[in-house]
Amino acid sequence: MPDTAYGSAQTCRHDKTRQASHQALCADCRMRRERLIRPTVRHRLVGMIRRVSVASGIVRQLPDAA
Repeated sequence: MPDTAYGSAQTCRHDKTRQASHQALCADCRMRRERLIRPTVRHRLVGMIRRVSVASGIVRQLPDAA
């Protein structure tokens, strides 16, 4: 006989471990987002940027903008 409670709408009680885990994930995402906005290490592009067109097989060298 199938369980009548299975698949029915029930209220979900969140425990503290799930909340703490979720908050840690949100904090990690926020740190990652801030790092994307303000990179911790500044990189300088050196050399030429290569643009490759895979469909036509053409390779162009663009002058460095810096």
